[in-house]
Amino acid sequence: MLGQLLYPDEMPKKLVILGVEALDVDSFNAGLSPKVEQSIPDIIGTIKEELGN
Repeated sequence: MLGQLLYPDEMPKKLVILGVEALDVDSFNAGLSPKVEQSIPDIIGTIKEELGN
């Protein structure tokens, strides 16, 4: 909202935020969990769709 007030001509008309919900926030491991790794193609597809719109 602040960006729209200060720079209305420079801000995008649409902002899309994508995220991945953490299943376990108490453990930390290097790399991706299998579930997150499996979701990467879907997330990439969603990003491509959004960029195409």
